[in-house]
Amino acid sequence: MKVLFILISLLVLPPSLQEKEVMLRSEKKVNKYLAELWPDIEVITELLHDPYLDEREELYLLKSGDRPLGFLIVDQEMSKYDLFDYMVVFDRQGLIMKSHILIYREDYGGEIASQRWLRQFIGKSSRDPLELRNDISGISGATISCQSACAGIKDLTRKIEHILSTHSDD
Repeated sequence: MKVLFILISLLVLPPSLQEKEVMLRSEKKVNKYLAELWPDIEVITELLHDPYLDEREELYLLKSGDRPLGFLIVDQEMSKYDLFDYMVVFDRQGLIMKSHILIYREDYGGEIASQRWLRQFIGKSSRDPLELRNDISGISGATISCQSACAGIKDLTRKIEHILSTHSDD
């Protein structure tokens, strides 16, 4: 009877302790990378709501005091069988400053989390093609994940361009 109750609880209860721990680790990673980009200032993240974004996408205004620094978007994309979580930091002009894979859930394709591969996106914007094998090199054995990351990041560059036009006073 206890086993049945535990199984039902797992299906009905809110996010598990393990999921909360994963979310907390992701938040710590985000804070770490923001501190690397702006080492001498405290970066404040302000959650923004924009109807242009999908419900899974989280948009944050990054600022120091009242001074805007840029934007952060946290999103998910599909690898071969499961979703991976990633973040992209944009400056105030919509150029990518940093991208990072926060959580990769599969056994294969995780090479896309390497900073060496992700560095290819720095300085890119919606004006860049961000096409695999064109201006972004692929990774053997991680083709699907590379394609998903490129498509997702390209989509976010388009969205940030739109968002910048609507938040130009920030």
